[in-house]
Amino acid sequence: CAVYQTVGSEREEREQVRMTNEVLTDLRGVSQAVLNAETGQRGYLITLDRRYLESYLSGREQIDPALSRLETSLADDATARQKELFDRIETLAAAKFAELDTSVRMLDNGRLIDARREVLSDEGHETMARLRRSINEMERIELDLLRRATAETARAEARVLPLLGGWGLLLILARASTARLVAR
Repeated sequence: CAVYQTVGSEREEREQVRMTNEVLTDLRGVSQAVLNAETGQRGYLITLDRRYLESYLSGREQIDPALSRLETSLADDATARQKELFDRIETLAAAKFAELDTSVRMLDNGRLIDARREVLSDEGHETMARLRRSINEMERIELDLLRRATAETARAEARVLPLLGGWGLLLILARASTARLVAR
């Protein structure tokens, strides 16, 4: 029974490792999409060179698939807090892109001063800070889930190793006993 529990714990730990890696990768994808867009928007604001919009457009294309992958990775196994955080991350990402979109449109329409005022309002900075905090909390939750699975596997192994040692000792004693009987 203890051996089966250990095997089950190890299987669950491997699955948690897989899930944690997926969620962490997907969180990095969300962060990267927002950073790409923000980098492009800032470059365009500073230089008025449309080449900088490539990064902005790239981030814009990446965000929805990144959020979808994260939602899929969390699936039904998400804790209540992770579900709340996902909703917050999705909302904050939408708010950040709305802010970026507004300033890029202003620049496209020749409203440099308005776009600069929009960026300097700190609304985008605050949104980004809240987004980072939410992503960091989600990462901490995932790593904590992985730590728990690892600890459970270690406990299961600690229960089974003495049993295996005992069985090994019994086998040695049985062989020694058999050898003595044969030798008589």
